[in-house]
Amino acid sequence: MTRRNLSCALAAILFALVCLGEAGAKPVKLTLWSGYPDLQGFYETVAKEFTAQNPDIAVEVQTFALADLDKKLGMSIPSNTSADILELISLYSFPWAQKYFAEVPADLKKSSLAAINKAYLHDVLYGDRMMGLPFCFYSEVLYY
Repeated sequence: MTRRNLSCALAAILFALVCLGEAGAKPVKLTLWSGYPDLQGFYETVAKEFTAQNPDIAVEVQTFALADLDKKLGMSIPSNTSADILELISLYSFPWAQKYFAEVPADLKKSSLAAINKAYLHDVLYGDRMMGLPFCFYSEVLYY
């Protein structure tokens, strides 16, 4: 993942966390789950910087092997015990996403749509419902 992609991801995560953090003034603990253990350090750095700027919001980062995360999500989402923030490959990989996930708030959706390439939305849209924010932008095919 390039530094630019990481910067875009950081911006999206921070913006989402800020929107969540505006809900109230009492301390909040959010949990982030990722299927990419190699991003643990990145997420911890982002979480630490975010908490420094927003002391009432703590973010716990947990990463798992991707196959383990898939199993964990299959049990935790229907029972409402999953993390607050999930890094997923695509909403379409998880048939229960449309039933259990909340739609992105209108203000966050509007600002996200104004800032990103619409081609990156294919994994986060169900019809006109935006169920997540694009995180990782990559090339599926690279010719040399």
